[in-house]
Amino acid sequence: MSHQGRCGLRVECNAKELRRCLDRLLPTGVDQQFVFAESCTWSAATLIATALFWAWSDEDTLTGRFRVARRITTRCFFLQQELSAAYQPFMRMLVRWSGRLQALLVAQLHDAMRAMDSFTENGFAIFAIDGSRFEVPRTAGNEQVFSPRDDNGKRKRHVRKKQTTSDQKKATSPQVWLTTLWHVGCGLPWTWKHGESGSSEREHLLQMLPELPDNALLTADAGFAGYEYWKAILDSQRNFLIRVGANVKLLKKLGYARESASRIYLWTDRAAAREQPPLVLRLVIVQGARHPVYLVTSVLSSAQMTDSQLSKIYARRWGVELYYRHLKQTFDLRKLRSRTAAHVVLELDWALVGLWCVCWLAQSEGDIKPRQLSVAKALRAVRRTMREYKSDADPGEDLFTSWANARIDNYQRTCKSSRDYPRKKRKRQLNGVPSIKTATYSQRRRAKAIKQQLPKSQG
Repeated sequence: MSHQGRCGLRVECNAKELRRCLDRLLPTGVDQQFVFAESCTWSAATLIATALFWAWSDEDTLTGRFRVARRITTRCFFLQQELSAAYQPFMRMLVRWSGRLQALLVAQLHDAMRAMDSFTENGFAIFAIDGSRFEVPRTAGNEQVFSPRDDNGKRKRHVRKKQTTSDQKKATSPQVWLTTLWHVGCGLPWTWKHGESGSSEREHLLQMLPELPDNALLTADAGFAGYEYWKAILDSQRNFLIRVGANVKLLKKLGYARESASRIYLWTDRAAAREQPPLVLRLVIVQGARHPVYLVTSVLSSAQMTDSQLSKIYARRWGVELYYRHLKQTFDLRKLRSRTAAHVVLELDWALVGLWCVCWLAQSEGDIKPRQLSVAKALRAVRRTMREYKSDADPGEDLFTSWANARIDNYQRTCKSSRDYPRKKRKRQLNGVPSIKTATYSQRRRAKAIKQQLPKSQG
């Protein structure tokens, strides 16, 4: 017999609660937008539902996840005809249709995020960007697609001296490089790009720029410095807030724009030789716990956004790092399981969409602010409901009540930087003080000549 849930409401079978989640996610009339073969037992709705359950499942194997997902989908949709029980045909369907199906889901989620109160702050939609690697099985197909290339279309890779055999093996092992645009206010992803383990996250950024809203403000660490990349962001009529270190050379008192104490310019020798204009920027210095942090932004007016507001935005950029921790640790995605490259992409993409859906549903259904959401509790609630999909939930443990309680605790975490972890990341340090020099007479003269050649709207 059904029992009473929160607020005295009648609690339904767990399968019905999962169906309610699907109704929130599935686009209206999705089955009418796709035409499958007459002999196909799948529809667009059941294919999306099974892919989401497949991504949410915590079974050890992908085939085990598919079996569970297929049974839950059959129960949720009250299907009279059995869905195909073969795993490979299901994957072939996903390979063919995932792009269009995910585009519909992503459009739904984008609209939902735009409706959230936290989507804009001071007129800006604030996004953090960062990249991370995910391990894949060392099969011939995965090595061919995801192993780093010798050149990779960039300058020659720096090879450390006295590199051990294990280091060399790790350096050449196949991995997926994922670059994500993460919305700071909503605490949810927006879009992503992936490639082989030597991919450039800055090139991924250029590919994702058109997918950002017009009022976007990008915040990133020092790895995203560069004249071409900053100019591309500005040319797209978007703004940025990026930390800079000793790897960046800036100019002051160039005379290209109205000068102020915080006015600086990025103008490389290569850009000057090509008659490209300098980038007019604003320097923000924030006192960190150990040393000053140097931030550069294209938001020139302090009336539009103060130094204090910009420093708080950059501090919240850390949320994208937590997002990757949720993916790898909470969602158990540190190493993907698929043994072919096409299936690796499917597994990763549906995992990203699946976690996105869980976080958004938990926030909206549980009425939780983004910073208060416990991703681990939200995910555990879904997986528990999936395991018990045939029965009713115990009192107070139905899915939506569990989501309402999926909040982080008040435990005060301590600093972990002193722990002697055996496997620390080895990467080129980008800290330090940026080089800020006063522009020379010839630089000011050349900048003035370039400004006179530009249209008045750009000058």
